[in-house]
Amino acid sequence: MAEQDLPPERFASVFAEFIRRITAAARPPASPLLDKITAHLGSDPAQLPATTEQFDTFEAPNLQLALDAYLREGGRSAELVGVSMENKRFLAAGLSELTARPS
Repeated sequence: MAEQDLPPERFASVFAEFIRRITAAARPPASPLLDKITAHLGSDPAQLPATTEQFDTFEAPNLQLALDAYLREGGRSAELVGVSMENKRFLAAGLSELTARPS
């Protein structure tokens, strides 16, 4: 075996370490929405339990009225934040998709 040849086991070990270091050094893309949600919740949303509730489309106006009534009480406030997503034209996006950092 030539001196420059690397046994497969050693190559796998070196390559795995290379991938680990590159992954550790990579910075995830910024997500202003995720940053806002994390600041609001006080922790990483990916580490929190989630509960889902589905509403029929015709209930959307009632949900909006409920949110408006809730915000009128006790000095509560809200901030409207727009979200743009690629390739989601016909798919519903949930909170998990909105808060996930792309890999």
